[in-house]
Amino acid sequence: MVVANSYLIQNRETAWNVAPASSFPVKWYYYTYTEDQLHAASLAFLNADYVDIATNFYRNRLLYARGDPNYEDLANELDRQAVITVPSVTLDPDEAVVFPATDGSSTAKFFFGPRVHHIVKGCGENIPLQEPQVFAEAIFEVSQLGS
Repeated sequence: MVVANSYLIQNRETAWNVAPASSFPVKWYYYTYTEDQLHAASLAFLNADYVDIATNFYRNRLLYARGDPNYEDLANELDRQAVITVPSVTLDPDEAVVFPATDGSSTAKFFFGPRVHHIVKGCGENIPLQEPQVFAEAIFEVSQLGS
């Protein structure tokens, strides 16, 4: 498993816990995109279900809407902050604002299989888009951990 931001599984029971006030100013940020990236992303708006899907996603994260009943058992398991037993490479981007990079020790308790942690230099929140080579190398690296 290749994971961005170490261990990022929301526990629905803590969805409404208020973050420390000191963290708010740094979370008001924006991404910069190229015209090609904006064009590629804008194609999602052509999907007639886009607004419903996006709205439901956030309503579910804030507990205003139920998730898909087919995945209720999985959601309940994830709420318990399940441990990861498969080989894993965790990546923390050093320019991430919402989830600042760590040395990986704070999330080590969730990984019971072989794990390697890296900080991705010069990268924001979207590692596969901003540093595709690093992400591809992590996929190769995790395949070597299992052997």
